[in-house]
Amino acid sequence: MSNQPLKRIKIGLISATIWGNETDSGATRYSITIVRNFKTGDTWKETSSFRLDDLPVVAKVSDLALQAVLELQGEAAE
Repeated sequence: MSNQPLKRIKIGLISATIWGNETDSGATRYSITIVRNFKTGDTWKETSSFRLDDLPVVAKVSDLALQAVLELQGEAAE
């Protein structure tokens, strides 16, 4: 697999990125990074710290990421 993300899910300033890493046996292990984007001056940055009001969106993005990984696993099994 490449170093490119397999999928990105974004709601507002919160995003989840799904990565795939191939194991020695040829299976794919998935990992997910979740970040909040914010702007400082003219520069956009990312953080893995969330405010209390971000948590419902983090939960939704996490759920959508799980669904996407399950779909990717199903496609790989076919």
